Amino acid sequence: MFIIYIIIVGFVVGFLANSAKKRFPTWLFILTAFLGALVGGGLSFGDSALFVSYPVLNIWTVPVLVAILFSLVTIFADRGNMKATIAGIVLILAVIAGFVYMDSSPSDYSGIFREELQRAGVERVGQPIEGFNAFIYLEAFPGFEESDFDGVKTFEGIYKIEGGEIKYVRTAGNPVTSAEETISEAGYKTLLQNFSKRVGVEVEAEVDVAKLLDKLREGDVYPNPFIYDDFSIWLPEGWYPYEFEYSVLFVHDPDLEFPGATEGFALAPWIQVGKQEIEIDEMFKQNLWTEGSEALVTKSNVLIGNDERIRVVTNAAGAGGQMLHYVFDAMDGRVFTVSIYPYEAGSQDTDDFERAVQSFMINYVIDSTANGN
Repeated sequence: MFIIYIIIVGFVVGFLANSAKKRFPTWLFILTAFLGALVGGGLSFGDSALFVSYPVLNIWTVPVLVAILFSLVTIFADRGNMKATIAGIVLILAVIAGFVYMDSSPSDYSGIFREELQRAGVERVGQPIEGFNAFIYLEAFPGFEESDFDGVKTFEGIYKIEGGEIKYVRTAGNPVTSAEETISEAGYKTLLQNFSKRVGVEVEAEVDVAKLLDKLREGDVYPNPFIYDDFSIWLPEGWYPYEFEYSVLFVHDPDLEFPGATEGFALAPWIQVGKQEIEIDEMFKQNLWTEGSEALVTKSNVLIGNDERIRVVTNAAGAGGQMLHYVFDAMDGRVFTVSIYPYEAGSQDTDDFERAVQSFMINYVIDSTANGN
């Protein structure tokens, strides 16, 4: 689609240039304009600071402008006055070099900011399959505020604050990809500007990027470790564990008592870590987490750390709302399920849960007799 646009721009601009001054064959004007449009198209996919500052310079307008510049050289080219022709070529090269310079200006540290932020994000929540978006960063870093993402561009849209809340607004046409909300390089520049302005750090060197990340970490809520024979998990303050035969339930009540007839859902909100010695496929069948079941809402594979796990959303049987589960196969006959009820995307409890899932670790027993000891 885009290459067709480039061809059309080259043909139209070249034809108009030929009409203005028929010094060379028409095909030469069209070819020159096409080359200009092609160069402009390549530049437009960069993240020059000029493009960030002036949205009118985009993938549709830059090819036209550069095609016109190339055509002007052809119009004013004179076989008898090569100095003017060479001067025109130098002018175009200077303009292109300016774009490239602004794209790699040492005063722009958004690339370093992006790399360090992504690295820290992977350490906290793992590597998202489609890359990082605003909602993942807000979950991973409590030091961010929604306003930091106002005006941040993505691959296919932009984040805006509407009614005091962050919203994703799609700006691209079809087709829609699964990475549409992933923050683009231009978006990281805006994020850097917004965040640095809010926290009062002027970024003039690489060390200032480190200061920004330190500011970001100041908002961290340090979790409490809960370590058991089979697993370990970290949760923020305000969650208290209660052990059962095959699971541990975490609730907000530090003095909870369980009457015999207490229905589990009545204790909500709660987070539960369950363990079963069962084949994972059989567990899914027993829980009715299979395709076509009324209980199953969604099931997908996700990366947690470096391992692929299963994320399951189900309808809460016998109660309203939904549950979110992450299934961990220990590959030794044990299957762990980390669940929350109710699952309400964006709530504080669900955010606590998502962070806790990233910290979940299966404990393995080392058989010392295997080495003959």
